[in-house]
Amino acid sequence: MLKGNTTQRTHALTLSDGAVCRSKTGRERCYMVGKNQSYIREINRKAILETLIAEDCSATMLARKLSLSNASLSTILGGLLRDGYICRTAGEKRSGYGRPPVYYTFNAGCGALLSVVLANYYATIVVSDMRMNILARESMRAAKYDLSMLVDLVSKAKELLAAPRCAAVPLVGVNFSVPGRVNSGTGELQLSPQFDESIFGEGNGIVRLFEKQFGVPVRISNDIDSAARGEMNVGALKGVQNGVLAYVDEGIGGAIVLGGGLYCGEQGFAGEIGLMRADFRGCSDVLDEFVSLRVLKKYFSEHAGEKLHTADIVRLYREDEAARSYINETAHCLGKKIRDIVELLDISTIVLSGRVVQFGEEYLNAVNAEVAASLNGAKVVASSLGEDATVYGTASEGVRAFLASVS
Repeated sequence: MLKGNTTQRTHALTLSDGAVCRSKTGRERCYMVGKNQSYIREINRKAILETLIAEDCSATMLARKLSLSNASLSTILGGLLRDGYICRTAGEKRSGYGRPPVYYTFNAGCGALLSVVLANYYATIVVSDMRMNILARESMRAAKYDLSMLVDLVSKAKELLAAPRCAAVPLVGVNFSVPGRVNSGTGELQLSPQFDESIFGEGNGIVRLFEKQFGVPVRISNDIDSAARGEMNVGALKGVQNGVLAYVDEGIGGAIVLGGGLYCGEQGFAGEIGLMRADFRGCSDVLDEFVSLRVLKKYFSEHAGEKLHTADIVRLYREDEAARSYINETAHCLGKKIRDIVELLDISTIVLSGRVVQFGEEYLNAVNAEVAASLNGAKVVASSLGEDATVYGTASEGVRAFLASVS
């Protein structure tokens, strides 16, 4: 087995006697028998769109990146231009002579995405274009997620879509991000206690309601997986081949990036860091029962004789030495479990997210004090995106689904 970093290139399919398919590393080939030319063209159309959504390219650049002939490329580009998926733009002139080169750019206005993030008793509704530029955004307080709340979400979403910046762009998909386990194969949610069972019961009422109201595909993803996708697109996991997102808030969750992609496991449940066994002050239980904000609030509320909120715990951490010492102990407990993950997966990039980052640098240093004992010099960094990671990740999942639907 080969180890170490390899330079990755995207290769499209080419048609000769058979279709040549290379792996991402360009090392492997397989010959596809029985596939017609329209099938190959469809695959190549998607490859071109995926390339252009990341950066503008000239025809020469596309041909080199995707290993396509000029004739094949010209035919596909013409079709994408007619369909409105891409546009021509003038590149920068490199000399004083001749015309500037023609570049192709992805048409971000070919479709709008509606992203709905349900978490922490706030629902965030975002309308974005295909390059994840936010066109409209609003948050709503959600005391309870039930059918009445869903009706309010539909009403607010329609209001945002009717806004001047959004009205001219056709809606092509709705994507939900929710806390709880989402089966990657079926899209079903293992019910989170934040939700009324009726909206995620048999037949998945939330999907049916939004499909009926908006007439586009509706998808549901786990909020931590969405946050990881956001970090991979615009945050601390961008360009990282192997890493972990550790989310510590009311509960503890995680997401694993392997080989540059999100590893979801057999049913989409991978990354449940909070369910790892841990020892703390002579007790043995799952990590969530020692480190989560839910448990910290319960612990300090019992000692204070009154109900405390997250802001109160953060204030105690900053002002009370005993409270800071206890919370730092839990950070060391978290660090030991992250070190186990580092040793198991041989990764060096770990992003800490969730409201525990409000504790600041000292808390992060306590986590890193344990992680530093790993053999590969791994380090934990705090997310700079915060809750926006989930917003960007939910939108990116919508873009991915849209590209997959292009024919």
